Amino acid sequence: MEATKEQGFEDAMEAIVMLKVARQNIKMSVKDLAFQLGIPIFNIYRMEEAKRDVHLSTFFRYLRALNLDIEIIPIGGDWDAVMPPPPPEEPSQPWQDPATSASSTVTTAAST
Repeated sequence: MEATKEQGFEDAMEAIVMLKVARQNIKMSVKDLAFQLGIPIFNIYRMEEAKRDVHLSTFFRYLRALNLDIEIIPIGGDWDAVMPPPPPEEPSQPWQDPATSASSTVTTAAST
């Protein structure tokens, strides 16, 4: 799949429309959102009307202001194609009671 600038902009605008709907559903005003994000109100309007490209940091602040998060998934669902497998787990060490191991050390030290 080719990643074009136009497709990226369209995807971003689709996400912003979803955020606008979420904002409206929780009855948050543009003024309240702008206050939480620390940006002018007209920037929110321009963003939500697809008249302004959104910085990634602003997008994440917008998500947080609405108490939302984002999940990144590979197109087609094939993680192996985009991410290396996790490293193998190291064998677990047998559990040792710190009190027992400390007292045996003290006993050994005291007996010499």
